[in-house]
Amino acid sequence: MADPGTILAILPVLAAEGGHEPGIAEPMLSHWLWTWVVFAIVFFILKKFAWKPLREQLETRERRIRETVEKAEKLKSEAEVLLEKHREMMDRSRADAQQILAEGREAAERVQKEAQKLGQEEAQLLLERARREIDLEKRKALDEIRRETVDLTLTAASRLLQRSLLDEDHRRLTAEVIEELDRMPGEG
Repeated sequence: MADPGTILAILPVLAAEGGHEPGIAEPMLSHWLWTWVVFAIVFFILKKFAWKPLREQLETRERRIRETVEKAEKLKSEAEVLLEKHREMMDRSRADAQQILAEGREAAERVQKEAQKLGQEEAQLLLERARREIDLEKRKALDEIRRETVDLTLTAASRLLQRSLLDEDHRRLTAEVIEELDRMPGEG
């Protein structure tokens, strides 16, 4: 088969051999014939060599575009699902954070109340201990005062009597004085 470029170069020569050159607007059978022949040859060449590859390229391109659109739609739907999951997670995280804060506040209040309670209990214990120590010191002081009183009384009595008492007499007198002091009102 001949090259399409060669056929196209021959066509004007064949058309000019008719002897008379018609004008461009004059319909001539030979022009119509050659036009159809050239059209058929170009159509056949295009059909044989160009349309199939062009159609395959267009179909391939269409398929790639369709696949790209499908992938984009799939990615969009996945992104929407992930976005919704992310929103749910954020909502849960906010709720968890609020709950943790509330629990922290409650725990702090409990610790504060317990600390106050322990402080009050400890203060009460210290107060009771201080009272006991004061009572003990008071008793010791009273006992000391009693002993001093007895000693002064004995000293005064021995001077009054101008005689020295025996040890046994001292003890008996001391016991009597202590008993009398215990019976006195207002003393513990």
